[in-house]
Amino acid sequence: MFKIFERMSKVENEKFQDAVLKKLDLITDRLDAVEKGQQALEKGQLKIEIRLENEVIEKIKVLFDGWQAHEDKLARIIDTLDDISTDVRYLVARVVKLEKLAKY
Repeated sequence: MFKIFERMSKVENEKFQDAVLKKLDLITDRLDAVEKGQQALEKGQLKIEIRLENEVIEKIKVLFDGWQAHEDKLARIIDTLDDISTDVRYLVARVVKLEKLAKY
């Protein structure tokens, strides 16, 4: 009777081993799929990094240069307005002085 039980255990062990091996194959296949997906993501990330370096960063530099040029132009305009304001104040004072002289 022990031999029958031993044979049944061997059959069950073989079935169990087959089931484990099938699951292991499935896990291996899924891991391979995950690795391929990871590689695809890495390639996509590399494309994005290259685009950032070649296009976006260059555009940001151009925008900054344009902004800086506007800032410089604005500073010159403000200086010119200050000069004009000074000249206008001088002329107003001169007109007032001349009007006083004209009254006498």
